[in-house]
Amino acid sequence: MREEESIVWMMCHHLKAACTLMNVCLDNDLVVDKLLLEHLLDRAKEAEDNWEEHMWLTFLRKVKQPENVVMFNPEIRGPDK
Repeated sequence: MREEESIVWMMCHHLKAACTLMNVCLDNDLVVDKLLLEHLLDRAKEAEDNWEEHMWLTFLRKVKQPENVVMFNPEIRGPDK
């Protein structure tokens, strides 16, 4: 394996690990939602480049989005039942 391949493997491995850890925490209520959202927003603000900021904001959007729910704009959505 060439060095650049090992770097790509390492990036993918660590990102997958972060996603797995995030899912475990969320699925088992191991973190306080408000605290998690604050930390992710702080990490995005402190990012050193656009790629890192995008990654943190993507995590933030996914945490705020309930599973299996289409997120309609409240202005066009009918009343909740």
